[in-house]
Order: sequence, then C-alpha cells, then structure tokens
Amino acid sequence: MAPTRQTDQPAPDAPGGESAAPATSDAPERRRGLVAIRRPVVVAIVLGAVVGIVAVGASVVFLSQRNVSEELVPATAVAGADLRVDLSITAVDPVLGEARVRLLPVVLDQERMESGLVREGFRILVNATGGENSHTFEPGQPIQAIEYSVALTGSSVYRYPLDRYDAALVVLAADGTGPEGEPLVVEYSLSSSVLAFALDADALEPGECPFGGCIALEAARPVSTVGYALWFVVLVWGLALAGLGVILLVARRGVELPLWVFGYLVGVLFALPPLRASLPGSPPPGGLVDFAAFYWAVAVVGLTLLGLVWLWMREARHAG
Repeated sequence: MAPTRQTDQPAPDAPGGESAAPATSDAPERRRGLVAIRRPVVVAIVLGAVVGIVAVGASVVFLSQRNVSEELVPATAVAGADLRVDLSITAVDPVLGEARVRLLPVVLDQERMESGLVREGFRILVNATGGENSHTFEPGQPIQAIEYSVALTGSSVYRYPLDRYDAALVVLAADGTGPEGEPLVVEYSLSSSVLAFALDADALEPGECPFGGCIALEAARPVSTVGYALWFVVLVWGLALAGLGVILLVARRGVELPLWVFGYLVGVLFALPPLRASLPGSPPPGGLVDFAAFYWAVAVVGLTLLGLVWLWMREARHAG
C-alpha cells in the first residue's frame, strides 16, 4: 500500500466567507511601550544626577571660600582724620524690625591716646532705636565697643523668602565730653557677620547726608534660601498631589485599593511640619510659603486620607 501524501490544507473559512486571522500576542507591543516609557525616565534620572553633582560641587566651592565677616564698605583714608569707626552688622531680626550693630572707634590721632587710654575725651552719636544715642569716652577710660540697634524698613517677614529690608546708619563724632564740641573728622568702614541675609551697603555722599557719616543698608534673603523655599513649595505640592492621584485612580477606574497608600499619606502628613520647620531663617507661621503650599498640602493630604478610609470602609461593607 502506497504511503499517503499529506499536503497543507487551507484553514477553513470563518462564517460569512471570511478567513480566520491568526491569533497574535500583544506582549511585544506592550514591551515596546514599556521601553519607550523607561527610556525618558532613565535619561531624566541621569540628567538629574549630573545636575545634582554639579550643584553640590558649586555649593561646596562657594561655601569654602566664604568668609565669616564680609566687608561691605571699605575704610577710605581721609586727610586729617581723628577717628576711624569700624561698624559691623551682627544680626538682622525682621520679626523685631531691627538690625544689631557693633561700633568700635579707633583713635587715629595719637595725641588723644596714652598707654591705651583716652587722653582727650570725645563723644560718638548714633541713630539707635530704643537705646542711648550718645556715647561718651571720658579721659582715662579704655576704648570699648558699642552695641545698639537700628530700625528696619521695607517689606514684612510674612513675605518670606521675597522680603527685603532697608536701614540707615548715621554716625557722628564730636570733641569733648559735654554737649558742646567741635565735629571730628571720621573714617568709616562697615562689615557684616550675618549669614541668614545677603547685605549690601553704600556710603552716602555729603550732599545726600548733611549730618556727616551716613550709610544706606539693604538686606535680602540669599539665593540659596530663595531656591530652597521654592523647592519646598514644589515638594509639598508634589507629595500632596501624588496621594490625591491615587484616590482619583481608584475612584474612576475601580482598581483595588492599595494598602501601602495609607502608610504613604500618614508619613507625608507627619513629615510636612518638620519640612516646614527646616526652612532657613525660621519664618513665623502664616507667611507666604504657608498660604502658597504648606496649609493647602496639609488639607489635601488630610482629606485624601479620609477619602481613602471611606473607600476602604465601603468596599469592606460590600464584601461582607
């Protein structure tokens, strides 16, 4: 008996005269979609790491070269000067609305000093707020530094980190220890040891300040503080909206409620106050960053957590 020859038979037609299409798997298409999504994520992570390394390196270089005391107005030699007044800003308190100043007079006329003591008395007059405006150096006394406060004007601390302040420093010197005395020729210098603010100062010309030595002072938040505050706003909003996105996904698509989201929201809710307290300069509550991000983030996270609890209770009731 001859062997039977088998030939490929065409697939039977589907009902209606249409040939059946071979079944194909959507796994390759899904894999291509995952690769397309993963590639920009990897690129973003690499770019973020490079930018972070550059930012950290620049910050380290900048901070390592920063001095504790910054010279704002260098001393300018004045012919026939009797004194040099070295001013230093030691603190800026926008809550109290004042800046602390340390003043150290240096006698240039050696005839006024003898063995480190004052030989011919003189007076220093300053525009202090809430303190003595006149300081007398009696004969026979050593030279000591003077500390006083000057008033701040400008914006409010509640505009943190965009608040800016102005102050005026007026320093006069007179011969003698009584109310009557001839003005002394004075040189001025100004430095700052304040790290929480970026300070700038200009010595006013005699035509702008008829009293004598006047210095205009400006104080603003440094770039690092402004950048961190803006990052704080973005971060707290991102943490709050991430939890809100989960509850919207569960409510709209009916997916299973993930239990890890409860831990996430509780952790975020307890992490927000320490993040707020970490802001440089410790701004008081009720400021711009609070109404722009912090208060709203706490409200969104709290309501999202309550909504997820309600969804879980509803599913548990239906399951029972």
